[in-house]
Amino acid sequence: MRAFLKQYLFAIVVGLIDGILSVLTLSTGKIFDKTGEGFSFNLALRVAFVTALSGSIVYFISEYSTQRNSLINAEKELNLADHGKFVTSNLGRQILKETFAGVLISGAFSFFGAFIPISGAVFFPQYSWLSIIIALLILAALGFGVARLIYGDSFKWIVALVVTGIVVSFVGYKLHVI
Repeated sequence: MRAFLKQYLFAIVVGLIDGILSVLTLSTGKIFDKTGEGFSFNLALRVAFVTALSGSIVYFISEYSTQRNSLINAEKELNLADHGKFVTSNLGRQILKETFAGVLISGAFSFFGAFIPISGAVFFPQYSWLSIIIALLILAALGFGVARLIYGDSFKWIVALVVTGIVVSFVGYKLHVI
C-alpha cells in the first residue's frame, strides 16, 4: 500500500482537488438557486462523471508529456546520437502504462472528489449549502496533507486551497452553469 501511495499520490491529490473545484464551479449556482429544484442522485452522478472524464484527459496530457519530455532530456544529457530512441523503447512503453494507471486513479478520485460534496445536496436538500462546506473542509484537509508531504507551511496551503475553493464557488454561483 505504501508503494502504491508513493507512486500514485500525485494522481490521487490532483484527482481530488480537480473533482472538488470542478463541482464547485458547476454546481454552486444550483445549490443556491431559489427555485426549489435541487440535485437529484442522477444529476450528481452525471456531474461527477463529467468532472472525472475532463480531469482524466487533463491528467493524461500533463503527465504523459512531462514523462516523455524527461526521456528526451535524458537522451540529450547522455549525448545519444539517435533522438527519440528512449521514447520508442521499453521506457516509452513503461511511461505510457504508468500514465494510464495514473489516469484511472486520478479519474476515480476526481469522481469521488466531485460526488462526495455534491451528495450533501442530494441527501440533505434543505441543507444543500453543506455541500460547499464539505468541499471546503476536504480542500483544507488536502492543503494540510500536501503541506506535510512537501514540508510546507500548513496554514498557507490550507488558506490557499480554501480561498481557491471560495473563489471558484463564487464564479460558479455567478455563472450558474447547471
